[in-house]
Parts: sequence; structure tokens; C-alpha cells
Amino acid sequence: MTELLEKRSTRPPSMIYSRSPSPTSRPTSSRPASRATLVTSCNPIQITSSEISCEESRTESHTTLFPVKDQDLLLRRGNTLVVKLHTSVEFTGSYNVSLVFTPAYRSRERFAEFRASGAAKTSSELWLSVTIPTNFPVGKFHAHISLNLRGYLEVLTHFHRGAIMVIFNPWNSEDDSFVESSAEIDDYVLNSQGVIWRGNHRQKIATYWDYGQYEEGSLESALFLLSSLTADECRNVATVTRCLIDQVNDNDGTGVMRSSWTGRYGSGIHPCCWNGSVAVLQRFLHTRTPVKYGQCWVMAGVAVTMMRALGIAARPITCYNMASCSGPTVARYFTSEGDFVHGITSDVVWVYRVCVEARMRRDDLPPGHDGWQFLDTIRSPRIGKAVGPVAPKAVSEKSSKRQLPYLTGVVVAAISAEIKYHRVKAHDLTSIRKASMALVERGTVGVSMVTSTGKNLKDSIDIIWNYKKHEEVDPQPSMTYKMGAFPPPSRDCTFSVSTNDSAILGDTIRLEISIGNCGGMLRTIDGRVVGKIVHYNGTAVRNFFTMQFTGSVSPGQDASVSLPIEGKKYMRHLVPQAMLQFFVCIQARENAQMFIRLHNFVLSLPQLQVSCSDREVPLGQSTRVKLEFKNPLNNSLSRIIFHICGSGLCKQKELSYKKLLLPGRLATMQFPIRPYRLGEARLLACIQCDQLMDVRGDCIINVTDPVQKDDNNNR
Repeated sequence: MTELLEKRSTRPPSMIYSRSPSPTSRPTSSRPASRATLVTSCNPIQITSSEISCEESRTESHTTLFPVKDQDLLLRRGNTLVVKLHTSVEFTGSYNVSLVFTPAYRSRERFAEFRASGAAKTSSELWLSVTIPTNFPVGKFHAHISLNLRGYLEVLTHFHRGAIMVIFNPWNSEDDSFVESSAEIDDYVLNSQGVIWRGNHRQKIATYWDYGQYEEGSLESALFLLSSLTADECRNVATVTRCLIDQVNDNDGTGVMRSSWTGRYGSGIHPCCWNGSVAVLQRFLHTRTPVKYGQCWVMAGVAVTMMRALGIAARPITCYNMASCSGPTVARYFTSEGDFVHGITSDVVWVYRVCVEARMRRDDLPPGHDGWQFLDTIRSPRIGKAVGPVAPKAVSEKSSKRQLPYLTGVVVAAISAEIKYHRVKAHDLTSIRKASMALVERGTVGVSMVTSTGKNLKDSIDIIWNYKKHEEVDPQPSMTYKMGAFPPPSRDCTFSVSTNDSAILGDTIRLEISIGNCGGMLRTIDGRVVGKIVHYNGTAVRNFFTMQFTGSVSPGQDASVSLPIEGKKYMRHLVPQAMLQFFVCIQARENAQMFIRLHNFVLSLPQLQVSCSDREVPLGQSTRVKLEFKNPLNNSLSRIIFHICGSGLCKQKELSYKKLLLPGRLATMQFPIRPYRLGEARLLACIQCDQLMDVRGDCIINVTDPVQKDDNNNR
């Protein structure tokens, strides 16, 4: 039994938490008016108002930066909820009170109930405290309060006008989202900006991303998506993150974003135009329809935003050379003439694919599987379901993959698959059955998996060792000839392929093929190089370059072939986000030793210059930002649009440059911003035009407290 506290009391009594009966036993209707009146033979009494607050301050519960309406309440699991009831007249005697939580998006489900009872002195106020359990479901709720007073035949009911939002608590050791390291909490829960890595494993490109989990619409979108789960499913991080990762990529018209790699984005926004998650989530929340269009790196950024908003430590991870295949191997085909053949199977190797890691405790798995977990926004092509959360330990220990949930085996194949090269006849490309396997390549899939850490966002760490054993990552990929070859071919030649990776858009690319003869006999070498424009997801666009060469290498000697590829040969074939891929096929005549390599190359793009007139800007005061871009192409740029965003600095902006930008000319634009949040933040900008995409720039702005600055000046 708890006691009623009078106005002068400072500590409210706690309530007893109980699971609610099934939703069908006592359904509640949609929210009625907030006041209910009871008239009996005694004096009429009613609950006139209610106040709900968190005992911990918003600073202590780390919810200060979230935009919460006046009557709403945001708290974390493990926080204490304080309820204050006001009645129209004073009452005396015993009472029974209950606080019922009803999910905001499923109003007919009576989920959780907190009960308390006691005896009161004469008073018109009632104070109660509720400690939210650390396994309480996260979500958005409405509060229904019932008060039963001695001497009254009916129960007083009251609906609190505001909503109560409960999120995870990574600072609480009993919460399954707990993160022990304060540095990791700063980097992966509180930090509202970060880097998404793209490019290839040799030429890693850092793309700044504005997560904006504190902006309007971010938390609300995450809570809305969780309405597809039952209340019990919202208790643990594993099911919540799986729900978010599954719905961020639209599948049935209800997801956040429509994914596309077609290159045709006329009915929506080009994926390269996104700088952050906020604009995506606000559009989705406003229309409740999928936003067009996104790709893996955009959807991963959006998923990380929603997870961080819910209190889950999350980060984007980029897997280089990630396989998408229906089994443990990737099938590739080439002709006898040395041409690489696309489209025979659906097996591809992505140059890079951006996924997500979230930190959680896994009570559903054997001990040792807690910590960072792998999630993929791209559904498995074979099963059509979302992948993850998958524990890295389960991936490295392949023997247990079949017993573990959430498609662990798909992740194993994605980063550890072998590549089998099959030779087909040039005139019969559709007949896979007639293809003969030439060799097996190991060590080229899943070569690296990187993410950012620390204050310097461009400092990357490679976490592939969490998913693979060291002996599985071979810096020199090996090739094995087909089974049953007798006698086994001699392998006395070595081959390697390299490029001038610092080349920028329009430069001449130099492809170097090095050949070494370690044997005692002369080797005659026949080679063929085919240059293709490919998307980063492994699909080909078109060929732009073909060259054959023949030569000989003396015993114990090295030789090299240098192939210069001028910019005019590839520039007119380029498409946004595409890269160059060289298929190199070499064979020694005397011993039939073969070498095959797909070599990807990323052209560096010019930078968009972003500068601010003031490095330090007082909160709420206006400053001006300048954008500058010089046209690097030999043709004019038309229909230029600058996309700008930056959490705490400005809302999403789109500025049109209405002139035609001639070759070599400079485009300049200026606009004002008024920062609305203290601290250091990064303003991000990118360019959209008909001829050039994915050109980005940024600048750091420090927003200071004007009051503190005035105090320092007075001293």
C-alpha cells in the first residue's frame, strides 16, 4: 500500500507495474475529451487536470536536444515518471489509482498498467511516481488514469492530453541497449553528424552525412514505424532494429524510401542529392508514402538516424567487394576471346555496399554474441527478407550459421564467397550448361569493412576482423585451377594490375600490368583488357575501351605493359556514381597459366567550396554562407541546384543557379543562415545538374552562447 502525499510532500509514492490483460479483454476506444465528471449523491467531484513529468532532468536523461511539445514527455527506460492529479474538491479516505499506457498508433490495445492504493488526508492533489522498467517497450503512448475513491460508486477517469514517448537507455546497465564506453555513446548515440564511406577498397571516399536525430520528424518517424510491432516486440533492441532496417527500404508501399539504381529518377529526387536523413524522414512523415529515391548508403544513413533517436548505438559500415549471390560462390563468365560477360546470372559483387551496425545485448543467442550486430537495408535476393541483426561471432564461426536467426548464412556468403570463372563460347552466351570452369578466385570478396570513429570523422577503422578470421583475408588473392586438371599446370608466372589512383575526372588513366617469370623457360604472354563503365552495385553500363597485347618474358625477368587511357575515351560514357572497371585476362601459351582480374577505378571529383563569413556565430544571430564551384568539364553545366543542410545550423535548402555555367567559369551563390543550436556543426552542400552529380563540400561552424560571450567581454 502506498500513501497519498499532500501538497507539502516532496517525494511521491511509487506504483506497482503489471502486465495488462490481452487487448481483447478490455479494449479502449479512441481518446475522448480530457475531463471526466462524476456526480453522486455526495458533492460532485472530478479530475480537473493532470501533470506528468520526469523526475530526472532532461539533461540527466540526455533528452535536452529533442524537440518535444509542451504537453508531451520524452523519457528513457529506467527513468521515473511523476504524475500529479488535481481534483475539483478535496477528498478524504482510501483510494485506488491506476495508470494505463495505450499505444498511440494502436489505440485499441490496452498495453500496460501501473497500480497503487493507499489512504489520504484531506487534499485535492494526488502525487504518484512510476519507475519505467528497463524492459518496458519503446514507443509512443497515451496515458489513461483511473481513480477509485472510497464512498464513490463509480471510477473517475482522465486522459492526459499529451503523449508519453519511451526510448532506450544506453546509460543503464540493465537496458539491453547498454553501452559501457562513454566514448562510443558520444560517437554513435549523441553525435548528429558523421561519415559514410564509399569508393573502393583502394580509393576510399568519405561522404559527410547529417543524421539529425534531434531534428523534428526523426524520432517521430521511428516511433511510427514501430507501430507495426506488438508491444512485447518493442521490448528488445534486436526486434526493433530489425523492424527499422526492414521498413527503411520500401517493399510494399509502406517503407520510408524507394530504392533504385536505374539512373532514371525523373519522378523523384536523385540519390546523390541527399546530404542527410532529416529531409527524407520529414517527407515520409508528411506523406506516409515512400520517398523517391535512395540507395544503400542513403538508406543506411536514414536507419542510423532512427536508431540513434531511439537511444541505440548505431553506425554505418561499408563492406568493399560484398557479394550478392544465391549460394556460397559467385559465378562469373568470360569468353574464349577474353571478354567479360555480364547478365548471365544474378550473382554480382558490389564494389561497395553500405550496411549498419547496432550495439545490443542478445539474450536470444548463446553467450558471447553481445555487442555490435550487422544489419543490411538491402533484402536478400534469394529470400526477399531483411538481413540482421547478425552477430559477428556467428559469421566468423560458420559452423553455427544454420542455427542462428536473421539470415546469418547470407552474411557469411556476402563477405566470404569464392568467385568461380567459367569460360563460354562467344556465339553461345546463353548456354550456361556448356560453360567450363576455368579457375576459382579466393580472397577478393569482403576485403575490407570500414566505419568512422572518434572526433576526426575521416579516421576510419577496419572491422573486417570481427567477421573473418585473419587467415581468411589474403592481401594477395589466390587462384586455383579447376578440379581434376591433370597434370596440374605450372604456375611460374606472377601477375599484378595497378593504376594511378590519384587521377581526377578527365585525367589520363595509366593501367600498369606487371608480369614476372619465376621459371626457367621463356613464357609467351597473350592478354586482353576490356574497360567498362559500371555501377558500384556491380551492374555494367557499357564498354568504352578494348586492347590486346602479346609479348614474351625471359626466365627470371620481369616485364610490364602500360596502357594510357585518355579522358576523352571515357568521359562521354560516364553516368552518376559510376566507376571504371578493367577486366584483365592473361594467359601464358606454354603452360596455359591464366590470370583474371577485375580492377575497379574511381575518378576523384572536384570539390564544392563552402565558406562562412564567421567561424564563430552567436546562437540565433544571422551569418552568410558562400558557395563556389568551377566547371571542370569541357561543356557547359545547366539546371544547377545546390542542396544544403546542417543540423543546428539551418533547415534543408535548395538554391537554383539560373545561369548556364560555361567551361572553366566560376559559379557563386550566397545565402543567410541563423544557427539554432549550440556547439560545433558542419554545413553540408552538394550540386545537382544535368551533366555532373555527387560533387560535395562542407565547412565547420562553431555556434557560441551570446550570454557567456558577453560575460567574458565584461570581465
